[in-house]
Amino acid sequence: VALVDEIVCGDDASNVPKPAPDNILNICKKLGVLPIQTIMIGDTNADLKMALASNAGLSVAVLSGVGSRQDLSPNAHVILNSIDEVESLL
Repeated sequence: VALVDEIVCGDDASNVPKPAPDNILNICKKLGVLPIQTIMIGDTNADLKMALASNAGLSVAVLSGVGSRQDLSPNAHVILNSIDEVESLL
């Protein structure tokens, strides 16, 4: 996955549950980038609220998961029908 530099999973020892911003902030620190330089992609409001709480540059909702457009739109800068559309944002 050439567009992904780091992943934190729910069962990782360093994981802090969403919507806390810790996971994004820790990844940014590890990679030496500012949160504003990142894109958080998710299909739940917890994902998107984590992006907003961390001051991520872009909070992207994808509708190919569990969230609906109506549910996700308040916390998303951009809404995509599918994860396949992400590359078009770059």
